[in-house]
Amino acid sequence: PVATTAPTTVPAQQAAAQQAAAARQVAIVSDLARAQRLWAEAGKAPPPGAGSLEQQAATQLRAAAGAGAGNATGLRKAAQRLDELAAVPASGATPAQQQRAKQLTEALNAFFGTHNLYRHP
Repeated sequence: PVATTAPTTVPAQQAAAQQAAAARQVAIVSDLARAQRLWAEAGKAPPPGAGSLEQQAATQLRAAAGAGAGNATGLRKAAQRLDELAAVPASGATPAQQQRAKQLTEALNAFFGTHNLYRHP
């Protein structure tokens, strides 16, 4: 005799899939909320600490994109902007770097809905 296992029922499979989707959605919302909080904290932090917070926010956006957030392309672009902004020197930035930082800041403020929150280098 061959041992058989009880087949998983379709409703049980659907319930498991729904639970997994709900867990992904919670993770996405959590990642996005953390990214926005880190962006706001970076806007209030002294320059040496702001870059680290910006990088952490970028990591959270990438996590949300990787978890299947609807606007993954936009999230990755915002993460790239955060990384680029974090790379601008806290002091001694060239005029071109300062201008680029201003552009990045404006774009990220629009993305996060935090107009005029963030400082420019």
